Amino acid sequence: MNNNLDEKLVSAYVGWKYEKLKNKKFSFPSLFFSWEYIAYRKFYGLFFIYVILERLFSVVLSTSLKENPILVICIFIPNIILSLIFNKLYLNNVKKKVNKIKDSNPNASETELINICSKKGGVSVIPVIIATIIIIIVNVVLRYL
Repeated sequence: MNNNLDEKLVSAYVGWKYEKLKNKKFSFPSLFFSWEYIAYRKFYGLFFIYVILERLFSVVLSTSLKENPILVICIFIPNIILSLIFNKLYLNNVKKKVNKIKDSNPNASETELINICSKKGGVSVIPVIIATIIIIIVNVVLRYL
């Protein structure tokens, strides 16, 4: 397959914000909505890694906040780092998923591949709702341990 088809498939997978994600180095949605935005973009692998690292960072930082309240600013460090690398990580992940789609559908036409990528990709609020419920439950359970 050629690069033009790959570009079309990645664009179909990402959706109408493809050009913006491709051309911007900084992701404002991931700065302000970190894990919610990751789940919204259906980037589940990064979602789990980010939530675990963010929770660990918060636990470590919360013990230091009592001694130095200025460290509250440090709570935003994971979001800032995520904002700087999100678009690149996301597009690399999408390219891998598009390649898997192409490999698992070798006889599919260009139109069929575009339709498959559009259905599998895009965005959804359902993962955000599910993730929010899971995180609330985990926070409640951790609070009582």
